[in-house]
Amino acid sequence: MHINDEQISMNQDEIVSCVTELLDGIDNNELSDLYEFKKYKYKHLVALFLSKNIISGGNELYRYVYRMVNDLACKTVNGKYKNNEKVKVCFLAISAAEWPAERLYKYLYNDERFEVKVIPVPLIGRDSEDRKRMYNQTYLFFQNEGYQVEKIYDTDTEEVRTWDDINWMPDIVVHVSPWYLDIVKCYQITELPLSVINIYISYGLSVAGLNNNKYEIQCQCDKEFMNLMWRVYTETPKNYNNFVQFQTLNACNVRYSGYCKMDYFYEEHKYDENYIRNMWKVPIGRDEKDFKKVIIAPHYTVGNTSLLKLSTFADNMFFWRFIAKKYSDKVLFVFKPHPNLRNNLIINGYMESVDEYDRYLDDLRKLNNFSVMEEADYLTLFDTSDAMITDSASFIGEYIYTGKPLLHLTRPEQQYNALGLELQKAHYHVSGKDYIGIDEFLYDVVISGNDTMKEKRKQVYLEELDYVEKNGKKAAQYIYDDIIDNLFKNA
Repeated sequence: MHINDEQISMNQDEIVSCVTELLDGIDNNELSDLYEFKKYKYKHLVALFLSKNIISGGNELYRYVYRMVNDLACKTVNGKYKNNEKVKVCFLAISAAEWPAERLYKYLYNDERFEVKVIPVPLIGRDSEDRKRMYNQTYLFFQNEGYQVEKIYDTDTEEVRTWDDINWMPDIVVHVSPWYLDIVKCYQITELPLSVINIYISYGLSVAGLNNNKYEIQCQCDKEFMNLMWRVYTETPKNYNNFVQFQTLNACNVRYSGYCKMDYFYEEHKYDENYIRNMWKVPIGRDEKDFKKVIIAPHYTVGNTSLLKLSTFADNMFFWRFIAKKYSDKVLFVFKPHPNLRNNLIINGYMESVDEYDRYLDDLRKLNNFSVMEEADYLTLFDTSDAMITDSASFIGEYIYTGKPLLHLTRPEQQYNALGLELQKAHYHVSGKDYIGIDEFLYDVVISGNDTMKEKRKQVYLEELDYVEKNGKKAAQYIYDDIIDNLFKNA
């Protein structure tokens, strides 16, 4: 099929048709038959969820059908194992920069009961060149890192190979983004048969919010996607409690595993010197220890068109050249923008084209102490840095795992949930327009080492983020154990 940006969501007629088919199937006991069951898709369950508020007893009906569907899906997987068939697991990936599941992939890949693939999927709603660039970078990341990776998108023709084309329908899909309408339609969850088990692992911490819990309800905890999953593995106790409070399923499918991506920081790492020197653009003939290493990580929500309004980049995008030149002999910088920043700058009129954004990045790269990292795994970057300056949402939690100082750039429109408010207590803060305050953080905290927030960061980490202390195991181990214990029980 060819990428088509139209008709990515269900219209009213399709919702009515799918609900009717699903309820008729239940009445005819078709959902109790493993063969008949497979002809229904998750779009049927989505349609029922979207209709629950206009159906008498809709919430209770949805919970009943959800349990029926997932019980049968589990029996399907369990049956494959009992018949000595490999259980097929697909990780649907959208970006190397948002890849949280390396360690879980390895657990499953090394278990002979599973056949595991990563399938990067192209994003729709972006211009063609940006989509192609992002897909190629993501695919090459997985290929170079030795994953079993399937290429389903031809960036020359924009043709997409479907599940039928690759002749490989998974039994389990691990999703790393809840924004399923952003991926090409044939790989959206709505197109999967109900016999497939779906798992969600977050690519970032959920810390942003809106007044009256609107964001947590509509975009996170009670989003239809979260109510389709067999399991949602959440990162912190506060995230779990939000599901208990706001989700239609009342967190019956949610487990507090900890943050899978952050398992990295519970391990010791040794880095190749040349790799680090190239990443941080250490001048030839100089020792990297002569420099402090600082990440600049802007969020994408410039302007006022996004539901969340976090980014301050419109106020400081041209300041970074100045500050880099000022500290050219003391500080090395890496610019790590959110993958969506490029598009949002154009949508909100701060730049005219992708080419203008690329020229902006090229100008930064020309500085002798400035590098740019876009679609790549950033954990090594975090681990080898000395500080971060950001207005990102997730990074205000993720960077705490490094134990290093962070300067959070603020704007009046920013709003955070209960977890975000606690994490904010661990950081330094200045307005995104406060160039003097940014400069003072670099000189006083980073270069001079006057880090007065160190103990507070440790306290916040122990209280909010240290899942290994609470669970007794790393997140990937927790998730793997939960999958095995529940899908292969009595096998």
